Amino acid sequence: MPLAEIREGSDPTFMKTVDIAAARSDLDSLLQLVAEGESVQILAEKKAIANLVPAAAETGWHDSWKRLDEVWGSEAAPGKPGSEIITDGRR
Repeated sequence: MPLAEIREGSDPTFMKTVDIAAARSDLDSLLQLVAEGESVQILAEKKAIANLVPAAAETGWHDSWKRLDEVWGSEAAPGKPGSEIITDGRR
């Protein structure tokens, strides 16, 4: 699959996308990309139908926090804090 078929969003938190026809035409290349750590969303008629993600090794919470730090840095994530969401749900 030509790499030109894979689209990257402007936001680094979104995964790359590829049309289903392009994914079918060269699945080997697409799987190689995923094996290298990329996540790719497959689209059919511009709607997401599947996400190809690397097989995860056993990870712990420390990896999740590391990823959040990579995305948000020292900024707080937008929206309500999780504790507030849980409290609201209990009411």
